[in-house]
Amino acid sequence: SVDVADYKVDLRPSWLGQAKAARVKMMSALGGNKDRISAQVDYNTDAGSAAYELGYSRSLEDGKEVSATFSPNDNELEVQYVDSKFENGATWTAKATVDTSDRNILEATKVTLKRAWSW
Repeated sequence: SVDVADYKVDLRPSWLGQAKAARVKMMSALGGNKDRISAQVDYNTDAGSAAYELGYSRSLEDGKEVSATFSPNDNELEVQYVDSKFENGATWTAKATVDTSDRNILEATKVTLKRAWSW
C-alpha cells in the first residue's frame, strides 16, 4: 500500500497471461471505512489499448451496502444494493445494470432481484 495525503491506497499490480494485459487495481477507504473507492486499469500489450473500471461502495449500516461500478469501455453502469438484515437468514440483492450508450436509458436498464438463504 501507498500513503497519498491522508489516505492509504492499496495497489495490486498483476499480469493477465492469457489476455496479455497488465492490470493495476487501486482501492482506498474513506469516511471512517464506510466508503470505499476503487479504480482498475487493464493495459493490453498487444493492442496497445486500455480498459478502465471505477467503483464506489458505502456501508449504510450493519448488513446493508450499496455499490456502483462504471466501465466506460463497455458503456456499463452497475448499481447494487445488498441487504442481509431485511429477512432473518437471507440476503437480498437488487442490481440495476445500464447501457450508458443507449439513448433511452430506462429501456436499456436491466434490473434483477435475488434472494440467497442458508438452511
